[in-house]
Amino acid sequence: MSIPFIVLGSFHEQVENRWRNHAEAVLGLDGTHLFGCDKRKSVTFNNCKEGIECSPIPLTCLLTPLGLMAIAICKDLFEGEPAAVLASLPLDWLLVPSMSDTINPHKVSARTMHNKGGTIVAVANQEMPVGTASLPGFVHYDKEPVPCKTDLTIISITKKESDLTLIVFN
Repeated sequence: MSIPFIVLGSFHEQVENRWRNHAEAVLGLDGTHLFGCDKRKSVTFNNCKEGIECSPIPLTCLLTPLGLMAIAICKDLFEGEPAAVLASLPLDWLLVPSMSDTINPHKVSARTMHNKGGTIVAVANQEMPVGTASLPGFVHYDKEPVPCKTDLTIISITKKESDLTLIVFN
């Protein structure tokens, strides 16, 4: 049986009096929430800093029959303490929604994580609103970016068991 596992990208949203950049992973059959991730490293664009409160560690991961999965948002993959924490975890899969004008730092970090521990890093990059240097698309640690002709890219992975376990790393 194949069950769609969807990362909905990341979105700025207000929680109480704070703003956060948040991503969710859901089951595609019925939208069941699996786990989420808040961005840990803000970005500067056109001399404006992202107005979010960055999330502290811990990081939530999902243990599946396919291995240990986590989500990182954009620069969390390759910059500062968030990147160091991700690199220290025994991840099998790292799913990264991103909006960037370059995917080079993503590719370097993805290759390093794969070479070090076998982590498969999948980055879905959305084009910046103005002045982009690269096209939107999907990038994998050892493949060239695949252009997205639509707003949706489907990557199929067969699921053989149904047990899922959330793990929080401190």
